[in-house]
Amino acid sequence: MNKYQKILDSWKSVFTKKDLEKILDLKSKDALDKFLYRSKKTWILKNIFYGIYVLKNYNVLELACKIKKKSYISLETVLKEKGVIFQYYEKLFLISDNSLEKNVDDKTFCYKKIKDEMVVGIDKLDIEFLQPGGCTSSRTSVAAVELQCAL
Repeated sequence: MNKYQKILDSWKSVFTKKDLEKILDLKSKDALDKFLYRSKKTWILKNIFYGIYVLKNYNVLELACKIKKKSYISLETVLKEKGVIFQYYEKLFLISDNSLEKNVDDKTFCYKKIKDEMVVGIDKLDIEFLQPGGCTSSRTSVAAVELQCAL
């Protein structure tokens, strides 16, 4: 199977080098670096942030969770997406283990800190988020659970 087809078949749109290594089953760092070089040159993958690569039409929520480990989509982002509030926010809001703001590809990701005891275990969660085609991506729908608890 073609390497690019393997990437498309993964149903992901945002990747770390480690993700690509697993998907493509590459044995050496050189092989991965050569693949990434060719992919960036042909515009198949774009290096959007330190060590994070995206397809042309990537899922911004997936990117938000890749930029900062131990984070999940929450707050106004989920409330707006679920139709609970109608205010428009340019930023995407996430819960994390520290507060910071990142600007990537003309998008602002606002990570908000909550108490440490509330964050413990976020990296161990394996809650699934339905993506187009019926496949799933982990960690992005914790917010849906949070929203249900808030209502």
